[in-house]
Amino acid sequence: KDVFCPILIIQGKKDNIVRTSSSKYVYNSVKSKIKKIVYVNDLTHDVFYSKRSNEIYNIILKFLKNSESGEFTIWQKKNQEKLYLN
Repeated sequence: KDVFCPILIIQGKKDNIVRTSSSKYVYNSVKSKIKKIVYVNDLTHDVFYSKRSNEIYNIILKFLKNSESGEFTIWQKKNQEKLYLN
């Protein structure tokens, strides 16, 4: 709960190892002002070894770039909801 650094949670919507309620709990529990949760349709637990791994890497890169430049704070204020990718 005492996490204040930027946090990005990525989970496949078909994950049969970690429940979405667990990722939501982590998201809601951390105190970071910069946080994002992404649920990716049609993926299981191992999102990095999927056919959509390039999308996952791009999500991570965008998150890192935005949190470094401060742009993420603007994004967060406008939209602090979950992002679903099709």
